[in-house]
Amino acid sequence: MSWKQTLYPNLDDKKLVVYYKGKPLTDWFLWCLAVVQKAFNVAPFAESAQIAWSWNNTKHQDRNLPDGCFVPIWWTGGYKNYGHVAIAKRTGNRIQIWSSPYTRKPFFDYFEGELNVTIDTISRIYGVSYAGWTETMNATRIVEWVNPPQLKSNEEIAAEIWQKKWGDGEERKRRLAAAGYSWDAIQSLVDKGVGKPVEKPAETSQEPPKQPEQPVEPPKPEPVPEAPKENPQEKEKQMEENKTENINKDEQKAEEKKEIMKPALADEQINKINEEYMKLANASTEAITEAGSGFEFSNKTKIIAYLVGDFLLLGSAITPQVVLAIMSLNDKNMTAFGTALASILATLGSQILLIFKLLKKKK
Repeated sequence: MSWKQTLYPNLDDKKLVVYYKGKPLTDWFLWCLAVVQKAFNVAPFAESAQIAWSWNNTKHQDRNLPDGCFVPIWWTGGYKNYGHVAIAKRTGNRIQIWSSPYTRKPFFDYFEGELNVTIDTISRIYGVSYAGWTETMNATRIVEWVNPPQLKSNEEIAAEIWQKKWGDGEERKRRLAAAGYSWDAIQSLVDKGVGKPVEKPAETSQEPPKQPEQPVEPPKPEPVPEAPKENPQEKEKQMEENKTENINKDEQKAEEKKEIMKPALADEQINKINEEYMKLANASTEAITEAGSGFEFSNKTKIIAYLVGDFLLLGSAITPQVVLAIMSLNDKNMTAFGTALASILATLGSQILLIFKLLKKKK
């Protein structure tokens, strides 16, 4: 463990200005506490150095000041028991002290020399008794006790040097000293080969002997399931049923074919239609004669009326055959279509001949 500086003083007395009641002091004689407080930039907290020492709870009543650190150093007694305080830095067995002057002037009196001799010299000049040193000024910490980093062994550092972790030449010296190591001791180990990595012999790869390849067996064919054995009686029965079914289908087709081949209208039906047509024609003639008995029409008008009426009757006679022909054509039944068309033409021809016979008779 070691001491660490946490607050550094301002020791440039050409720039350091000490105030009292808002005014700068033209000399620092008998103002030791104010000077040290201003150097550490600490607010005033006591009337005299002796009172400040008595209040401080980090007192060390010895001469073992922290090496390399600036600390307040204290004396008691003196003029009106004001005591005395200054700033000290120890380096080994020597010490540096910056003190307010024992004569009237606005800058430090500087003392340097062997530790005990220098402390006793100030005690004699200022007429005070040495008291000790403190870690703080008032409640402000100046130094603190810290744990130093754990150092590795010289052998470990030598091994790291072989690993190129600390640089070379002057850079290595500087880095080792900054880390707290002795360059001479470690370099001596390096020169002896301490920590040098051992080179491993190159390993010869030995391949294991190859195993003879095993012949690959062809995949076995999967067994084919046997077809179920047929029963001769059931097979014969099935054949008879299929034969009967085929016969029924053939008979059904023959009946359908006969129905298709039938003419749309038989001769008796055509003659009956003609008779009905004659009756309607005669009835229309009588109706026209009776309706026109009180009127006089020209022969041309009468002929037109007869023709229109006869053709309307003709249309009504062939309408069923036309509808049948259209239905046959939509069903793609060409046989039925041909039969219906023949019936239409026969009816149409006979009716046209009958119309002209009637027309001749009416004239």
